[in-house]
Amino acid sequence: MFTGIIEGLGRIKNIEPVAGDIRLHVEAGSLDMSDVQLGDSIAVNGVCLTAIEFDNKHFVADVSNETMALTSLKDLATGSEVNLEKALLPTTRLGGHLVSGHVDGLGEVLVIKEASRSIQIIIRAPDELKYYIAMKGSICIDGTSLTVNKITNNDFEIKGMKTLWTLRNDDNYYFRWGAPGFLREFIKNIPYEVSEGFYYGSDGYVWGREFLSKNPKTPRELEIEKHWYHWMTFGRLGYNPDLPDQRFVDILQNHFPEIDGKLLFDAWQEASMIYPVTTGFHWGAADFSWYIEGCISHPAGSFDRLGIHHVEQFIKQKVHAGTNNQSIPDYVEMVMAGETSELTSPLEISGQLHNHADKALELINSLGSVENAELSNTLADIRSISYLGKYYAHKINGATHLALYRKTKNKEDQAKAVEKLDMALVFWRKYTENAMKQYINPIWMKRVGMVDWVKFTDHVKNDIEIAKQH
Repeated sequence: MFTGIIEGLGRIKNIEPVAGDIRLHVEAGSLDMSDVQLGDSIAVNGVCLTAIEFDNKHFVADVSNETMALTSLKDLATGSEVNLEKALLPTTRLGGHLVSGHVDGLGEVLVIKEASRSIQIIIRAPDELKYYIAMKGSICIDGTSLTVNKITNNDFEIKGMKTLWTLRNDDNYYFRWGAPGFLREFIKNIPYEVSEGFYYGSDGYVWGREFLSKNPKTPRELEIEKHWYHWMTFGRLGYNPDLPDQRFVDILQNHFPEIDGKLLFDAWQEASMIYPVTTGFHWGAADFSWYIEGCISHPAGSFDRLGIHHVEQFIKQKVHAGTNNQSIPDYVEMVMAGETSELTSPLEISGQLHNHADKALELINSLGSVENAELSNTLADIRSISYLGKYYAHKINGATHLALYRKTKNKEDQAKAVEKLDMALVFWRKYTENAMKQYINPIWMKRVGMVDWVKFTDHVKNDIEIAKQH
């Protein structure tokens, strides 16, 4: 490895054909050769070569015809000056950037001109490298570490450039999730004409060994093992988004032969839809601005100094653009104006959440008790998600009626708000009780801070008091 900081200026003494390749004899010039050993790597114009002979003033290196063809070495002649750098040591000061000495391609110098106290060089990169050149990024030209100061359409054609999407899980950390129907629609709606593909991972959470279970395996299982269905669904549908639901039913049936695979598929999908339905309505654009399993965010993503997403936040929060959802303020304005809308209203969102949760609970309740530990934990996760969905359904409904009451002063709207927020408290307690049978809480999350379900109950109670205020 090299740094791109030139250590010496050498000169080509001789170019000798050897067995179909080329042997370069290089005068070391100002390069210090005192610590060079046989077989050491020396970069010549950024190309990593091996010293097969050397003394204090020169060295010899063989270059294959392929290397000559793919690099600027092909333009060398006897007497040509070359940039030289010895391979770095672990103790070397890294003044430039890490350079492998394996040249990626040849560019074309278009302009060299003085610019104040520096020299401006405009280079046209080959098509296959343009997508990897970043503004203010480092690039090695003839062995010299340089900084990209400008990228122009004329010299770096971006038409037809495709994007590799980063898909981040910022939502479901505790509970097992799986909704092939949602993922299929999502993947099919990725703009294929400008997309190279996607990769999937997590930001703000470590996909190592799970550390939340109160009754863990020994050793603790990997997160990718716990969430196998989640990851497998992304992988299978990413490869073939037309894969039918029946394939996932068959996989679940094979994995859990003691129960009806179709029933588990349906229950898991219904519960899992609570995440996108809730987050599509109560939208946080960045990973720190909304964590659904804790109803919390970093303070920067909330109107509350602790990051609590209380009923006031649910009234004010924006919806996800493009979801066809209607925000609570827009809904209230529409009602006050006596108008209608084709958008999905907050009360309809509440109804969707109830529907998903109720279906999931009905299905898993029909199964009774199971002995398989993984299956039991999966069903408990589905139950927790469903209770969480019921909490958000009641909270969105209560927030909507509270916003209406503040405009209409109609006591019926206020009573409805209190009623729904009372029910939100009921289901928050159910959610907390069920989830804490399995999982450790509180925990500290990198993006949003401390997530404490029990302590948050006081904030859920406070939502009711807010609604009671005149």
